Amino acid sequence: MLLQSSNNNLGSSRSSPKRGLKDPFYCDTHLARNNIYWSRRNKERPEQVVALQNYIFHQRASPGPWTERVWEDWELRDLGQEWSKSKVKSVLENRFFPDPTLETPPRGLKRTDKTRMSEHAVPHSGSRFKVKTPRPNMLYGYEPEVFTRTQVEVGGGGVEILAANADRMLFPFLVVELRGDGESMMAARNACLGTTASCVNFVERLNARLEVVESTTAGGTTLPSQSDIQQVNSAVFSIIANSTIALVNITWKENQTEDNYFMTLVKGFVHGDPDGYIEFRKCILNILDWGMTERLNEIREALDVLAR
Repeated sequence: MLLQSSNNNLGSSRSSPKRGLKDPFYCDTHLARNNIYWSRRNKERPEQVVALQNYIFHQRASPGPWTERVWEDWELRDLGQEWSKSKVKSVLENRFFPDPTLETPPRGLKRTDKTRMSEHAVPHSGSRFKVKTPRPNMLYGYEPEVFTRTQVEVGGGGVEILAANADRMLFPFLVVELRGDGESMMAARNACLGTTASCVNFVERLNARLEVVESTTAGGTTLPSQSDIQQVNSAVFSIIANSTIALVNITWKENQTEDNYFMTLVKGFVHGDPDGYIEFRKCILNILDWGMTERLNEIREALDVLAR
């Protein structure tokens, strides 16, 4: 069952376009009226979404930390104390969220912090209730250099058109929202709903152009064969965390009578549990690896098709 608005006739006193992320009606007005929904875990999901969920829990070749070492981490043990957002960010960032600028050699992964995203990617159904322009705590995507100049040009006319934000990030795939003690997790979830739907849109625009090529191919032209034209998996991940728990979510798009975006919980982790720590860390690393391998290759192949 989805948390969709059951009342489309809320009075003007309760339907102000000024609602913020902390407002209990934001999900039902600004998000649902732009076809963005929080989905219960029992909702049937597309096969590619299920396969992706399973992938992020597979065992890694490199060993993770020992349980005993996790127990020795006093900052992690004390994370459940009344800590500010900046302290939570510091502790979690140092243990779970890598800084790509420190990678040797660099592989083209990019992270931006508290950077406003481009408005043109934010879903808008035409409702006067608009989705708040995302400004996620952390966002992972690609450096422009992972693509050839031709790929970038055919992808949208240049980096300035394709970019998810002013820092020239392309095709983001992981959103992170952190909250300190007492801060609203509902607001963090609402932020992730809007941000991940926007991230999905960057790839969906690419898929829409592939569909045009495919339909042209069906007409008997000399464009690439249909076997060459594969849709890119546009699903993206998000993580919501505070001083106690971390929630891993996945967002995808379904095309029914209109475009609908769904976000659902994949799994939650408790910071004080050493086994949960190890599993959560593995999950994040697998998401980043997927983004830099399978997903990146799918996008490159799609851009190559458009370049022919």
